[in-house]
Amino acid sequence: VRLLKTKDRLLKIPVLHLILLTAKGLDAHDATQRAAGVAYYAILSTFPLLLGLIAVFGFFLPSLNLQEELLHFVGKNLPGATDFLKQNIVSVVKLRGPVGVVSIFLLFWGASGMFGAINQAINRAWDNRRGRRFYVGKAHAMGMALGTSVLFLFSLGASALISLAREVFDLPPALLVIVEAGSRLTAFLLLLAVFLLLYKFIPNVKTYWRYVWPGALLATVLFEIAKTLFVLYLEKYANFQLIYGSIASIIILLVWIYCSAFIMILGAEFTFQYSRLRCSAAAASGDGK
Repeated sequence: VRLLKTKDRLLKIPVLHLILLTAKGLDAHDATQRAAGVAYYAILSTFPLLLGLIAVFGFFLPSLNLQEELLHFVGKNLPGATDFLKQNIVSVVKLRGPVGVVSIFLLFWGASGMFGAINQAINRAWDNRRGRRFYVGKAHAMGMALGTSVLFLFSLGASALISLAREVFDLPPALLVIVEAGSRLTAFLLLLAVFLLLYKFIPNVKTYWRYVWPGALLATVLFEIAKTLFVLYLEKYANFQLIYGSIASIIILLVWIYCSAFIMILGAEFTFQYSRLRCSAAAASGDGK
């Protein structure tokens, strides 16, 4: 009886109640299996997406510089995968030959598989089984791939400006610290923007910005924490090479994408539960939405 009373008291605390609902939702909506599905499609879609980015932005930037910036961006967000991606991207770029509009379209078509899996995972978190028609869903997934390209372009531009400021201007140490902090903040805000867009526009239901941003912020913070811990784990404790040999880089990439996908789904589940609680509270108070 005392345990039940204690549980009831704890559930009256809004944050704890929300955490419990999120945990139950993750279990009910098969979050681990959904994350595994996203990771599988992400592995298949990684090279088409990266090659599509190189093809599109290669019209504006030298291919070698673009590859370096792209690998730098990947290195910051996919721990342990830089060497593996560098070797394969350089090899594939050398063999691919001229890339036309049709080829670029096919590259993004191939990359859309990952975004289709993301679409299903987030809608499952929202307890929404209603799917889009094939051509609508595919167009939506390709739009997400193109949106990723635009966000990457912003990230590339910000990184280029920061690098230019370091090289051209003789900045004092104190200002260098500020510039570095600005670089990290920019990366954080871009990641936050990605989660905001995912949680706002992917669910096949009406969503509101005021209910979306807490989940997006949570996912962004968890992603940054997980990335730091994963890098530390790889440097200090893990020995994937000993266990997996020549495919160690692929396993590292797969594990990290799985962790990232789970964080994304956790954020979506949190957003759904938070939105449901707030909408219920607003309806009970006669506020309408």
